[in-house]
Amino acid sequence: MKTKLYFILSILLLLVFGIQSKSQDKISVSGTVTFFKSFPLNKVKILASNSGESAYTDSLGRFNLNCSKKDVLIISASGFEKKNVKVGRQDTYVINLVYKNNPTNFKDAVSNGHISENTLQQAINSGQQKQGKDYST
Repeated sequence: MKTKLYFILSILLLLVFGIQSKSQDKISVSGTVTFFKSFPLNKVKILASNSGESAYTDSLGRFNLNCSKKDVLIISASGFEKKNVKVGRQDTYVINLVYKNNPTNFKDAVSNGHISENTLQQAINSGQQKQGKDYST
């Protein structure tokens, strides 16, 4: 009888310590998602590929997510190119998404609430005027 009790206690202890060691692999990462390095994007989805955790950016482009140390963050927003970021030693990220200027992307970005129409148009115009180049490519 005592042998069975010790066996059951041993299994319970292994389970408890196994869960604790697995939870130690989790870290909290945060960051900001922008485009043209200064315009924050709203409602951008950040998905941790291994752990399956996800989060969305707020109106200032900020996010916070719990994931594993070996995760890859998949950042996606309609109208912008998807970006993968490997989780490393840092816990704060600044992620700049690339926007390709065309009517479909413009409509997708605005209608999904990532950025206002006026702000997007202003960013496109100011980016092209500064350097005389199309930064969408």
